[in-house]
Amino acid sequence: MRLSPVWIAALIGVIGACGSPSTIAGVTPTTSASSSPASGDSPTPSDAPTPTDWTVYTNKAGQLTFSAPADWGVQNCDIPGQGYVVAEHATNSGPACGRGENYTLWLFGISMSGDQRQSLPPNGSSYVYTAPISATADAVADGVRGYRYTARIDTDRGGFPPPKGTDQVLYVFFNGQRTYAFWYEHWPTDPDRTPDFDQLVQQTLRFSA
Repeated sequence: MRLSPVWIAALIGVIGACGSPSTIAGVTPTTSASSSPASGDSPTPSDAPTPTDWTVYTNKAGQLTFSAPADWGVQNCDIPGQGYVVAEHATNSGPACGRGENYTLWLFGISMSGDQRQSLPPNGSSYVYTAPISATADAVADGVRGYRYTARIDTDRGGFPPPKGTDQVLYVFFNGQRTYAFWYEHWPTDPDRTPDFDQLVQQTLRFSA
């Protein structure tokens, strides 16, 4: 992963302040690409077509398009060489694009040139705090095979978000040219958007060269 120096500096500063874990090198996924995921671990998005009230987003720098519910407040952000998307809990701190602060986000997606999977969970811990991976399942988006990871935050992080009881879902794909990662956090005080998030990734996400 390579962000602009200013963005990286801001991001690292905030993550460090929030108690982000060190890199989790060498962690073995619960299931491998060639094995069947444990019962209940596989995503089960609806086979229904994308709802007509969803908004279509095109991220030129990230070379991707996707659809999301219109009321999610998604911001579609581009920086040189990369693209990212965010949705966050209401704050008075201004727009999320370019700010580098990610502890208020419940949706985060990023696209990076090359194979960056070693810097992402379960191998690394870049960009957002991710609890230890508890389950892994095969996933497919736009014909590209990848993984769907799940985790749960079982400890109080000293008052820093995300709170105890948060369930996390992470998708990671590499299409031979770019790495794509999408996180979703279900805070215990929020409605559960997991089915819509799975549909966003598995049915609407499209990659371009």
